[in-house]
Amino acid sequence: MSKQAVKLLAEGLSVGEDTGFVECPFCQAPHEQKFSVTRIDTGLLYNCFRASCGASGFVGTGYWEADKGQKPVKPKRRPYTHPLTPLTAEDFEFFYFTWGIKPNGFMVTDQDEYALPMLSPVSYRKGWVIRQPMWKGRTCHRHGVPGKPKALSYKDEPHYSRLSWSDEPTEADHIVVVEDILSAWKIGQSSNAIGVALNGADMGYEEVKEIGAVRPITVSVWLDPDATNQAYKIVHKWGLSFNYCSVITSDKDPKDISPEEIKEKLSNVGWEGD
Repeated sequence: MSKQAVKLLAEGLSVGEDTGFVECPFCQAPHEQKFSVTRIDTGLLYNCFRASCGASGFVGTGYWEADKGQKPVKPKRRPYTHPLTPLTAEDFEFFYFTWGIKPNGFMVTDQDEYALPMLSPVSYRKGWVIRQPMWKGRTCHRHGVPGKPKALSYKDEPHYSRLSWSDEPTEADHIVVVEDILSAWKIGQSSNAIGVALNGADMGYEEVKEIGAVRPITVSVWLDPDATNQAYKIVHKWGLSFNYCSVITSDKDPKDISPEEIKEKLSNVGWEGD
């Protein structure tokens, strides 16, 4: 009966949407609305965040009828079309000596910004993140364009996800989800894990689908210190989509942590990072 209630709660949801927090049909605690259902293309993921209940699982639906009376929103193409030039030796040294990252494939715009490549799981470039050369506590010889947003993503095709994978893919067994490309590359160049940048602090259905397609054994979410709560929300919402999913916490951004510390963090969640 409760699983039928899960289906009823999810009525009208599109793929990738969730119900928000509602009354749990398993524990039926009216004073605590901590139950959520998320629709994916093969069924429904449900979870009760009430500690004394903890009901969670998957309800297969076979197929869903297409939503009627709704026209799909067609995304627009938004590739980056301005000229790009390679990094100078000074740029390369900035990334390497600041974060220990080899900026392979990074470019420079004609407005003194950095163009960071958005890569697919097989290192195919699918777009650029145009980043102002300003980081808290870091001095860069470039100055960028004052007043523009800190970073803007440009995908070559609208159906691409906004994920960016680290540039040295090894085995896809262990994936670490981080906020930005520099942190993803730091993970990938410091360990046997693959870093995947959300280019933000939220994960949607398309991102989950792309990560799941490589069939990782373990997925860990390691966001910046001020987004730890968001990391736990991501795991609560999407964790059942993977074999094993966990949160890694630290008092620094992943890109600001040494390779030795990264390996130690990864070893604490079930695999060796060296």
